[in-house]
Amino acid sequence: MTSGRSRAPRRPPSGRLEGPASAAVLVGIGVLLGNTFVAHSCLFGYCVSPKPSNVATYWITASIVAVLAAFTVWSAQERGSGPALAWHSIVAVVALLAILIFAVPTTDVPSEVVVPSSPPPPAGCFGENCLGG
Repeated sequence: MTSGRSRAPRRPPSGRLEGPASAAVLVGIGVLLGNTFVAHSCLFGYCVSPKPSNVATYWITASIVAVLAAFTVWSAQERGSGPALAWHSIVAVVALLAILIFAVPTTDVPSEVVVPSSPPPPAGCFGENCLGG
């Protein structure tokens, strides 16, 4: 039997996860930033190249951040909450920028660049001045 009272609309289960998911997105942005610093650090003239673990950390973290950011925007849209939608949209845009800016390349970058001190001497004849032959 139902009573004549109407129940207040309940918050969907996805709405309860918005806050933690948004916080996880912000933490993930920090992880992406830290991973970029570790992958490209230069101390005392020695620079490191990104390791496969840096690349794997980037792809896993970027994927999780993207999914969670999309989830928070979708959930706020479904609930019809304007302030939450605005907040999650801003966080999603920042997350997208972080994913693009803090990317770790899969190419090897040499840690030392050898710059010759002077060019090699020319070989061959130049007018009346023949070197080496």
